[in-house]
Parts: sequence; C-alpha cells; structure tokens
Amino acid sequence: MKSADEIEKIVEICKKYNIEITGTVFMKNADEIEKIIEVCKKYNIEITGSVFMKSAEEIEKIIEICKKYNIEITGTVFRQSADEIEKIVEICKKYNIEITGTVFYKSAEEIEKIIEICKKYNIEITGSVFMKSEDEIEKIIEICKKYNIEITGTVFRQSAEEIEKIIEVCKKYDIEVTGSVFLKKSSRLQKTIDFIIENYDERYLTPLIIIKEPKHLSEVMPYLDSLGVLEFIINSASILTLTKEEIEKRVEIIKLLGEDIVKNGKFNSVFGMNKTRLNKKLNSYKDNDVIYPLIEDYVVK
Repeated sequence: MKSADEIEKIVEICKKYNIEITGTVFMKNADEIEKIIEVCKKYNIEITGSVFMKSAEEIEKIIEICKKYNIEITGTVFRQSADEIEKIVEICKKYNIEITGTVFYKSAEEIEKIIEICKKYNIEITGSVFMKSEDEIEKIIEICKKYNIEITGTVFRQSAEEIEKIIEVCKKYDIEVTGSVFLKKSSRLQKTIDFIIENYDERYLTPLIIIKEPKHLSEVMPYLDSLGVLEFIINSASILTLTKEEIEKRVEIIKLLGEDIVKNGKFNSVFGMNKTRLNKKLNSYKDNDVIYPLIEDYVVK
C-alpha cells in the first residue's frame, strides 16, 4: 500500500513527464518511476503502463536483448523477464515463427504448446493465436470444424463462445462466414444488421458491410445513394474504409480527371489508393496543361 504522500509524488512525476496514471505506475515508488522514465527516454522507448512492471535495470536488459535480436520494443515485451524473452526467441527461431508483440503474452513453454496444437491441426501460426490459451484454441478449432469454418488468424481474436454467437448471427441472415466477421462482436454485428434491414434491404448484408458501424454507414450510404452508386458496395465494399469526407474529395478528383465513379461494376481505383499512390497518380498529369491546374490543389505537397 502506498502512503498519501507517496501517491502525491507519483502523480507529480507522471504529470511532469505527461505519463498516463494507470494502476501499474503504483507498483513502483516515486524514485523507481523516475529511473524507469530516464531509461525509456534514453532509448526512446514509449512509456506505457507495462514498463512499470519491471525495474529500470530489468528494462535495460530487455532493451539489450531486443536490440540483439532486432525485436521491435513494444509494451508487450515488458510482460516477460529478460531471460524469458531469450527463451521465447529461441522457440520462435526453432519453429520459424515471426517474433511479434503478441508472442510475449505467453511464456516460452506456453508458446511451444500452442505451436504444437497449430501444427496438429495444420493451422497457420499467426500472432493472434498467442492471445489465447491452449484450451481456448482447442475449443475454437472444435467450433470452426463443427460449422466448417476456415480457421484463419481473425478467429483467434474472439473467444470460443463469441465465435459461436457470430456464426449463429450470420447463419440467421444467410451471411457468408468469412474471416472479416470475427473482427467484431456478435452484438456489434447485430446492430449493423438491424440498421441495414431498417433502412435498406438484405442485399447489403455482406461480411465486409456488416462489420462497419451503423453511424459510419448512416453517413456514407445515403451519400453513395445520392450519386446513384450505392448498390456497388455489395461487391466493392472497400470504399467503406473511407469517411464520407474522404469519399467526397475523391469523387471531386475523379470528376476533374473525367473518369467514371464506377468502372466495370466496381468503384474507381482512386477510392482504394493510399495517399502516396494517389499523389503519384495526380502528379502523372503534371505535363497536362488542361487537367493539372484543376487537380493541383489535391496534390499533397
């Protein structure tokens, strides 16, 4: 237990360094916190709650190991001791597993057991499987086999119980069960499904549409409808990754380029371009004295 004075000191230090005051900071005294902050600043490490689970000396050791093996130093590495990280790296190298932040949720022994289960069922070993226990992985596999669902990395984002609920929701509305539906809880999917049924029709109940929030759809779908292109989201739903404002801006660009919003039954590729690719496309018109002056303002300098 911390005294009132010690808590005051900890709060002062956190405010001084603009550190979020979470439960883990109170695992250390004020002096220890200051030392940890100094080490993190020295190595340009983000000061997250998990670093306060370790001493300044242990953090130095962990950083050395991460640098030795070229491991990205994220908050999850501080869940393990320096020695355990060495063991985890050995296991990952043994099985040719990418060393990402999620592997540090488990001990080396747990990781080896999870890898054995994945190999037993011929499951791709992705970072998300390490977020689950061995027992939970076995349950998830059983449910996927029961419903003949492809076992992809996204299923391990949910619990076995939640996976079954998601499958039931999809089956109720005859929605194909793809990896994307496991990105959301069943209750969130149901809210979006209800919105679509109330305002549009069941044609729009596709995996890539139902994972979007009703608020987002309530802004984007009416706008696309006003352009007469709403139905194309059924087979070209990637446009929904953009906000209404981003879509509007790209519609303006497409019109200035003299192109169609929809090409061959799918949305113009401009909607799917990241800023770098879009910039490259716009700059390709630099020698066009007619078009470039119209689109120049859309080029990111």
